[in-house]
Amino acid sequence: MEVKVELNKFLDSCGGEDLIRWLLKDDGYRNWQSMSLMPIVAWSPPHMAEPLVVGVAVKGELDEEPNILVSTQEFPKNKEFNSWVQYLMERGEYVEPAEALLDHNRALIASEVDIMDAEMIGWKVVLQEVIDCERDNGVDGLRTPDEFDEEMIEEFTLLGGMIEFMMDTLGLGEEYRDFADSLEEVYTIQTEYSEDYSDAFKNEWV
Repeated sequence: MEVKVELNKFLDSCGGEDLIRWLLKDDGYRNWQSMSLMPIVAWSPPHMAEPLVVGVAVKGELDEEPNILVSTQEFPKNKEFNSWVQYLMERGEYVEPAEALLDHNRALIASEVDIMDAEMIGWKVVLQEVIDCERDNGVDGLRTPDEFDEEMIEEFTLLGGMIEFMMDTLGLGEEYRDFADSLEEVYTIQTEYSEDYSDAFKNEWV
């Protein structure tokens, strides 16, 4: 992906670079004519084949972190990705889809260093590093995988809901729910029994 070409296409879809810079001037940025327009590049491997530019961010002289200036609201050409983004928007208190993607490490506000790296190793590699918490997403600094435990739970919850919906469609909803309840019951019973073991037994066998 030629990110600068895609950035220009994105700007054209928003009214052009001149309009974007006028908005910067209207927002009070003193260097509105020369400040860098940073592409927000997104990629979620399960939901899309290729990375794409989903927004534009800027960083003013006094800004601690970049500000999202423009963000794509919907992705009609990729229904699966669009549904996932809308799910994230509903689950979190986000204003822009790009914000949700950044918060889940599925997007990057690309600096010049990121762009140069992507020219050498490709955007998928760069964004996979963001996903794996090996590269800063441009907003939150370098995060650890532990911070995504809750997000992974949310994604598994979504997957469970999708499976339940499919089972309902096939007329197997009750059977699926009974099976899920039985698994939970077995887990609960095992947990209760494990707590009843004596300390001597635990010391000998655990």
